[in-house]
Amino acid sequence: SGDSYAAGYYSYLWSEVLDADAFNAFEETGDVFDPAVAKRLRDNIYAAGGARDPAEAYNAFRGRMPSVDPLLRKRGLSKQVVRTVVEATRAHVGSRDMTLAQWVELALSKVPSS
Repeated sequence: SGDSYAAGYYSYLWSEVLDADAFNAFEETGDVFDPAVAKRLRDNIYAAGGARDPAEAYNAFRGRMPSVDPLLRKRGLSKQVVRTVVEATRAHVGSRDMTLAQWVELALSKVPSS
């Protein structure tokens, strides 16, 4: 059903958010093999398994909750691009007269040129 597909897709996308944000912890140090970050990841995420609340475990590893920003950067997007596309979508939800090509053209027209 559509609901189970949406739930599965959301879970998959959320795992991408966690992956990109966790990898960003290594990038922030300038060393993607930083031993201190690797130890925090092992101790707080991998070793914890299911014995610890996932949000608490991630917060212990990263010092904060996950951010979508690293995933957006990885995909070549910015918060502004996402925001303008979402706003364009909201403005035209329910407009059955629009083709996909017209919607894409409208969404792209709302994105500031870089």
